[in-house]
Amino acid sequence: MTETISMTSDLDSAAFADGRAFGTLRRMRADEPCVRTPFSGARPAWNLVRHADVVAALRQPNRYSSAAGGTTLQDQTPQEISYNRSMLHVDPPEHTRLREQFQAAFRPDALLALGPAIDDLAHDVLDAIWSREEVDVVQELAAPMVAYSLCRALGVPDDLRDYFMRLSALMLADTVPDPAAVDYQRLRLPPALVRSFGGSPSRAMMRLLGVRSAERNWLIPRRSGDGPPAGAIEDLLVILATAGTGMTQNCIVMGLRYLAERWDFFSANRAHLLDDMRPLVEEVIRIACPLYHVRRTVAEDHELHGRLLRQGDKVLLWLYSGNMDDAVFDDPDDFRADRRPNPHLSFGRGGPHYCLGAALARMEVAGVLRAVLERATSVRALAPPTMLRSNFVRETSLLPMRIG
Repeated sequence: MTETISMTSDLDSAAFADGRAFGTLRRMRADEPCVRTPFSGARPAWNLVRHADVVAALRQPNRYSSAAGGTTLQDQTPQEISYNRSMLHVDPPEHTRLREQFQAAFRPDALLALGPAIDDLAHDVLDAIWSREEVDVVQELAAPMVAYSLCRALGVPDDLRDYFMRLSALMLADTVPDPAAVDYQRLRLPPALVRSFGGSPSRAMMRLLGVRSAERNWLIPRRSGDGPPAGAIEDLLVILATAGTGMTQNCIVMGLRYLAERWDFFSANRAHLLDDMRPLVEEVIRIACPLYHVRRTVAEDHELHGRLLRQGDKVLLWLYSGNMDDAVFDDPDDFRADRRPNPHLSFGRGGPHYCLGAALARMEVAGVLRAVLERATSVRALAPPTMLRSNFVRETSLLPMRIG
């Protein structure tokens, strides 16, 4: 058995676009749970595809490091690795220290009071597209829902939330590779805001949130020398703009897609589903799995499934594959609105990098699905979804629907 097998085309972006990769991951779970493969434009990587192996790796930062090589498939220079010290790209104890500065605001009990506001927002965004002949639920329903919900959590006034959404879209686009090329006039941002940040959307977001001036929300240091430094706040805002908007947005869209595909079932069982939304929400998040994988770097030599993984080797932890592992989930390809238990990996499942905004994401997904189930008599997709061509982010870029 060779250490590296030639299946580049079966795990690259094109294979996810046409569906070949899903069969490849299924075969790997059965026969090659730890195999090293080449990738276009990047060094080869080990692939962990079973649920148990992915969970174990997520919980062992001393063996599978986020700091040593970054968290994405693309290789970084030592200078790039040393420069990027956001929460996503460091290990404990540095990660723990950074996370503790922000996690209080995202605890489920801290967000509990937002529940009614999140539900109201869901009805508001549904009102805006109600009974229209055709609507792109990605940009016209899911995008404002997650942006407005995050504004509520961060204390952004309603009259600024559209600015927040536009800045989030910029930050989601890889934080703008060429800031000078951005047409800020087209984004209709306030001129004073544009002048204050010199081309950096994350700095504009800091300005928008007022993190350097008024004591208005949890991002602000409470006294001199207290609280997170500006750089850590900027890093967090990038994470919020990507995970807090883009990833949650995709979960909402996937939920609407499954409602449309199985509307007769959902319509007939709406009372039961509305009585307890938790199983439905968790199944939507399992199936959606907004990240196909996360990358780690081997921090110490060790063996796994008969293979020697050496320090410095790249490892991909296939979250999506773990969510489809039939050793954990009965008939994993089936969407089951009442699936219990549901130990999916979409939020990271334990370990230091468990999704900071998981509780808020669950509230947003539940809010939209609840509003649709309460009000709709018909949910219909007008065309198949257009998926982003990627083997990293599982994202729907267009889904025309009619809800009424």
